[in-house]
Amino acid sequence: MELLENQEAASLHTKKNIEVLEIDNRLFIKQINPGVIILPYTLNKDKTPSEIGILNEVFDARPGGMTRTLITGKPDDEDDNIFQTAVREMKEESGFEVTDLKRWKFLGTLYTSKLVINPNPCFAVDITSLVAEERETDGSKDERDSKFELISIDEALDLDDGLVSSLFIKTFKELFIKNNTQDEIA
Repeated sequence: MELLENQEAASLHTKKNIEVLEIDNRLFIKQINPGVIILPYTLNKDKTPSEIGILNEVFDARPGGMTRTLITGKPDDEDDNIFQTAVREMKEESGFEVTDLKRWKFLGTLYTSKLVINPNPCFAVDITSLVAEERETDGSKDERDSKFELISIDEALDLDDGLVSSLFIKTFKELFIKNNTQDEIA
């Protein structure tokens, strides 16, 4: 938030979850309550990633009116912390209720665009061998019309959504580092 402290910001528009600011003749978006981003994944028998959980959502601003991305969601008043937000959103949007802390990994934060001035907390969650229950949507039409599915790593990394590949790398970076180190030794 150093940007806001050092420069004068004019609030142009405020909605429930965002504020549009003008700073130095440029427009920016400030999230009022930054939401979580969640990368659900499964591992194969060799403990390497095999599938990524993707949410197919109606989104009129995208070509074809659909988007394929990761689970995202805003904190509710009932959430005591951002981890509880992640667990709740995972259950609502996928049907997987994952309360075991060992299955979750906090990945830090991620700026989703250079226009958005605050980052979002990111999580990965291992859903290997778990079975989804009925989704508990928040009741919104957007969530009711969305569909969660597990897709192959190849298909997931071919999506045009930057969140998928970014969080995949954050989650499994040790695979790339280990491979690079072994290549250097050989």
